[in-house]
Amino acid sequence: MSMAHFAKLDFNNVVICVVVGRDEDNENDLSSRTGDVYKQTSYNTRDGIHYGLDGLPDGKPPFRGHYAGVGMIYDQSKDIFTWQDA
Repeated sequence: MSMAHFAKLDFNNVVICVVVGRDEDNENDLSSRTGDVYKQTSYNTRDGIHYGLDGLPDGKPPFRGHYAGVGMIYDQSKDIFTWQDA
């Protein structure tokens, strides 16, 4: 069973934690249930490249630029996770 990953954001769109959910979860339902803001993230995406299970680029579209990490910023205008100084 695969799992979905969600970044919990603070009021400045800074990632404060990443949680694991079910594939059938979505960020809108999760946010509605908890009252917090969540954005889905993909651990297969790094530096704007999507990687397959073998660790090699697989040509699939990268999801939101990077896998979210604590301290990263969610840039709403670009729909990506980025570092604060980027």
